[in-house]
Amino acid sequence: MTAEGDDLVVRANKGEGFRISTAVRDRVLNSGLSVLVRDTSIDDAFRERRSIVEQHIRTLMAVPLQTRDKIIGIIYVDSPSLQREFSKDDLNLLTVMANVAAIRIENTRLFEVEQARQLMARELEQAAEIQQGFLPAVAPVIRGLDVAGHNAPCRTVGGDYYDFFPYGSSRIAMVLGDVSGKGMPASLLMMGLQARVQVLIEEPKSLADVMTRLNRITSANCPSNRFISLFFCILDGDTGELIFCNAGHNPPVLVRAMETTSS
Repeated sequence: MTAEGDDLVVRANKGEGFRISTAVRDRVLNSGLSVLVRDTSIDDAFRERRSIVEQHIRTLMAVPLQTRDKIIGIIYVDSPSLQREFSKDDLNLLTVMANVAAIRIENTRLFEVEQARQLMARELEQAAEIQQGFLPAVAPVIRGLDVAGHNAPCRTVGGDYYDFFPYGSSRIAMVLGDVSGKGMPASLLMMGLQARVQVLIEEPKSLADVMTRLNRITSANCPSNRFISLFFCILDGDTGELIFCNAGHNPPVLVRAMETTSS
């Protein structure tokens, strides 16, 4: 039997109507010690146990499946006959078997965990490639401006978003968003936001109206424990005019060519 959470799951057994005494189970699991009962009829701890009486168990032994730091199960043997009661030699043999079995079971589990980790890593790499494809590969050419953007997520995928939308040859809309949290949930919300922005991004008469609609649609489809901040602006390369609307995002920084900083 192997421990799965708070339960013991039978993995292999021989015999009909198999049951194990809770007293035996708890003693092995809680103490990590083996149990050997040569004759249950004269053992005060077990002779009146219902499961033992009903199954006519006369001799039994149980040993833990134990790794370095935890008990992962039990090997249990019983017999209704005293023609050959279990001995200490039997218990020693069962203990050796349990030690070998515990190592193999744990190695198999670790192998399965590693396989799952590698599969997840490959899926995240693929998700990162897909997400990167949603961001601009190159910045558009706008008269009077040098435009650039870069995203470097702290994990394979994340909730950072930026985009460019040129209007003619000298005007450009720039969008910068951030989904709270990291990983796949934030990435999925980011891609949903991008799809909505692209639908509503046609040259707007009012940025406030666009942001209001985005907020209404996004709020209706966003989990209550998440939020998205968004900065949206339109910059004119000919005049230098910047129109913007900020929806909870960190304030952008404007640095003029002639400005210097002092330490």
